[in-house]
Amino acid sequence: MIVIIVASEQENRFLEKRISIENRSIHGGTLFLEGLLGGKKILTVKSGVGPKKAKSAAKQILKRCLPSVVISIGAAGALDPELSLGDCVIVRNVLRISKDLQKEEKIFNCDKGFSQKARDCIKTGSFPVKEGDCLTTRAFIHLKEMKERLFSTYNAQVIDMESSALAEVFCSEKIPFIDIRIISDTADHDVIDMNILHRIKKNSGIAGLILYFMKSPKEVISAWRFRIALNRASIQIAGIAETLVREL
Repeated sequence: MIVIIVASEQENRFLEKRISIENRSIHGGTLFLEGLLGGKKILTVKSGVGPKKAKSAAKQILKRCLPSVVISIGAAGALDPELSLGDCVIVRNVLRISKDLQKEEKIFNCDKGFSQKARDCIKTGSFPVKEGDCLTTRAFIHLKEMKERLFSTYNAQVIDMESSALAEVFCSEKIPFIDIRIISDTADHDVIDMNILHRIKKNSGIAGLILYFMKSPKEVISAWRFRIALNRASIQIAGIAETLVREL
């Protein structure tokens, strides 16, 4: 069975619209959707954001099926200044680095055969596609200066929070794993600090977020721009996922 993994509710919402859902279930806090996409039986999983949730979701998948291929697809930040909003990056290698961002801990290789097939079928569609490496961190990186330093140090093209946790589980089991990232924020500017927003929402709920934005009105514009970029990336993710399933 083909397994598709996305991290966020926003990404899942657009993908779910394209699926003929036959079964919906939750296991260990992870949403599972079984159904048809592109005329094929698939399992779509919303892991949640961050490495811990991603790793837990991967383990829940292996408890319930043996995937023929795992497609991890989602939004990511650009480290490479040549990347633009909406660019599609087929990941060659996933790099995990230490909590303090100072050293590389491990490299995971994505499946070359399936990655090439994905590149070929996406190229025939309407999406620009490139290749590169993905750097996984434990927290959202929002500062331009930090992106520049990470790009200079590790020469990875994109950055996210889930890929290495997923790759670690599936690669260790020798299950074909491919990783596809859509650029939702570029390397040439700061974006809103999602770490702060998640922390405020967790501790104080919506009321806390409203108070934060009232005290920091400039952040409203930053949040709105980032939300728009994520929406556009999520729409692309859904279209690319359907194209891949149909052709793989």
